[in-house]
Amino acid sequence: MVRRRGGRKRALGTRAPMLVPQWPNDRWSLDFVADQFIDGRRLRILVVVDDCTRECLALIADTSISGTRVNETLFRSLAHTRAVLEAWRADYNHERPHSRLSWMSPAIYAATRRSAALRSTDGSAPRTAAITAQQGIADRQTPIAAG
Repeated sequence: MVRRRGGRKRALGTRAPMLVPQWPNDRWSLDFVADQFIDGRRLRILVVVDDCTRECLALIADTSISGTRVNETLFRSLAHTRAVLEAWRADYNHERPHSRLSWMSPAIYAATRRSAALRSTDGSAPRTAAITAQQGIADRQTPIAAG
């Protein structure tokens, strides 16, 4: 007799789709990219992107960040890498329009969303529990009986 193999394990239940963040800084995505200097030494870049505004918040380059190797730029040194990445981040955030953001750049979209958040009437402060007296009508005082 040959023993039968068990079936493949499957996830239980259904997966809910990930909600799209409505405000800046609700959720960030992180990714690692890697490249190498002209002399063959390797470097890693950590990319941080705001999922609502699609704004690139940071590009951190170092020689000890692990990840998958991508990119096509030839870097001479870590200082050169950081300068090129900062220029790319500025171009990405301020110059490039994004179709998901109604063809606005991430920086313009982020500023629009931040100002909308400040103007929002649904603030985090609780509503008042008491109704104030209408203008022109004085509050009547109730006499306290001695007792």
